[in-house]
Amino acid sequence: HKFCPEYTLGFDVKLQIKIGCVLYEIIGVYIKVEFVIPFRILLPELDPTHCKLPADTDMCTVNDGRYMKASFSIALNLNIYLGVRLDIAQIFSKLMRLMRGSKGSVMDSDKVTAEKRIAGPIPIIPTTYLGCVDLKGIFKQMNDVLVVACCPPPPDPYSQYGPDSQYESYSQYPP
Repeated sequence: HKFCPEYTLGFDVKLQIKIGCVLYEIIGVYIKVEFVIPFRILLPELDPTHCKLPADTDMCTVNDGRYMKASFSIALNLNIYLGVRLDIAQIFSKLMRLMRGSKGSVMDSDKVTAEKRIAGPIPIIPTTYLGCVDLKGIFKQMNDVLVVACCPPPPDPYSQYGPDSQYESYSQYPP
């Protein structure tokens, strides 16, 4: 299957929790815990175990070789970040108030954030395959392209010679 294209489609759902402290509205330090739930669709699925089929199943012969399959998977990973937020506008404003005794803001809020992942991705739930579907219906055109690219061609229907013959098909038989 060296010319077989593989398409991975999907999206990630991210849930974030930030815990931290802020000092005089100028600097904030926090730890962020992020749960990532990747949902993926793989086209075509060539591993039969992902489709709950025996491991020795040839995915090109399932459904009489007419339809390839797509698989669905999901996982849960954890990332942990350490971050610092610096509010430059607040620093400048506080300095101006100290120097002039004024209360006005000199510039708009300008926050600089630096964040570093300190752990992760840590698999909480490993990649779990939810099942497979046939590429038919609205996916028939994609199926037709993938079958040609990923599967060996069907045997020559005009062959009348067995596997031990020196000729593989009728078109190779000398006149």
